Amino acid sequence: MLAAMTDSSAADRIVMLGVDGGPRLNAVAPDRPWAKPALALVVDGAVFSGDTAAPDANLIELARGCDVLVHEVQDNDNVQRIADSFPNAEQGAALKRHLLEAHSDVRDVPRVAHAAGAGRVVFSHYTPLPQSPSVYLEKAQAVADEIGYAGEVIAPAELDVIPL
Repeated sequence: MLAAMTDSSAADRIVMLGVDGGPRLNAVAPDRPWAKPALALVVDGAVFSGDTAAPDANLIELARGCDVLVHEVQDNDNVQRIADSFPNAEQGAALKRHLLEAHSDVRDVPRVAHAAGAGRVVFSHYTPLPQSPSVYLEKAQAVADEIGYAGEVIAPAELDVIPL
C-alpha cells in the first residue's frame, strides 16, 4: 500500500511516500508559479532537484543535511544571447523569462548547497547552451570559495558516474 503523509517539521511541504515495509521517498514541490508543479526527491541521502529557480526554500529544507545534492544548473551569462537570436522579439522575451524563472544560475547552486548543509553538490541538466562542464565548475567554485562552502562541487561530463 502506498502511504503519503506530511512532515510538519518542514512547514507541511515535505511529503513522505512509501510502500508498506519498503523504502521511503521524500518529495517537495519547489515554488514554480510559471509552470505545473515539479518535484525534488530524496533517495538514500541524495536529493535530486527538478527545474528549480534557486534559492528555493522548499528545496533547501528538503536537502537539509543531505550527503549529495544533485541540482540542475544554467549559465545565465548566455540567456540574453539566446533571447536575442529569435527573429520575433516577443518570443525571445518569453524564452528569457522562462529560463530565468525556471532554472538556477550556476552561481546560485553553491549557495543552496551551503544553506542546506549538503556534503556535495553535483550538477545536472546544463542549460541554456552546450559548453564544457568546466565552465560551470569554474563559475560555481568561485562562489563556493567566496561564501565558505566546504563541500565538494562536481560538474560531471556526459555519462560520468558519480558514486552516491
